[in-house]
Amino acid sequence: MKDIGVLLIVLPLAVFFFFRFILPGYQWRAAGLALGLVIAPACASVWGISWRISPRLGSLVERIEHLHRQVAPGSAEATSLVWGAVYGLGGYAMDRLLRRRSQGPELRKTIIIISRDEVLAKDTRLVRAAVKGRCSELRELFSSMDSQGHSEKQLRLLGERAKCLTNMVLTIHGYDEDSGPLWRYPGGDNKPELREWAWHLLQEMPYAVAFLELQSALLMGLLCLGGLVDTDYNGFIPDFQTDREKADMFMSLLRNATTCFMSNHKELPDAVYVLITMNMSSILDPFEEMKKHLG
Repeated sequence: MKDIGVLLIVLPLAVFFFFRFILPGYQWRAAGLALGLVIAPACASVWGISWRISPRLGSLVERIEHLHRQVAPGSAEATSLVWGAVYGLGGYAMDRLLRRRSQGPELRKTIIIISRDEVLAKDTRLVRAAVKGRCSELRELFSSMDSQGHSEKQLRLLGERAKCLTNMVLTIHGYDEDSGPLWRYPGGDNKPELREWAWHLLQEMPYAVAFLELQSALLMGLLCLGGLVDTDYNGFIPDFQTDREKADMFMSLLRNATTCFMSNHKELPDAVYVLITMNMSSILDPFEEMKKHLG
């Protein structure tokens, strides 16, 4: 019986640490479930030892075990399973509550991984195909919205769906010795092919930036203009100072992105153009602020 009690204590803890480090997004649910599965057998296993350590501790452990047995009578194993479900549901509720308060509903992201070979060949087909696919999905989404009436809740869900379609993450992998995403690259002439690839994409379809999440959009600024370390922004920001002509060209392309989008996708509903205009405005604002900040 003691071996079973020890197993019932060790196994849930192992499950918890597995979820905690492998799937950190489920840590509250894992904590609740592990707590429920471990508390009843733990009390049954250690109450004798706790009495020898301290009468107060022994009394507390005995009361905890008694409380759990009163609510869910039966063997230690059965009690732990019942309380595992109770604490697991509590952990799930806590997880949802904290997520809602901290960051709201999480937007689904599509990750576009650009390889070094694509950079060297100035190949933008992957991004172009992703944007084209998103345009088709937005056309279907907003066409259905125009064709039938929707409740306020349905419109909100459609808005969240539209936002997901313009929330792509751009990463560059396998460049030189860096096998991970190229997030903090400051630009510069030491890797001119990266700058050439970024400018090629921006000149071909500047509205592609509107389909990227904000961090990836800022990455395009770093790739095109290079970066400066700025303490006010806690890291690299696009360099609008060194080459004023390039900086003006970059901003001009972004300002004309919506017009370029409308001329290349005349078949889309008006709501799509409104969405792209709003996205470009939200992306242009931080670029304008950083440019003004650098003077």
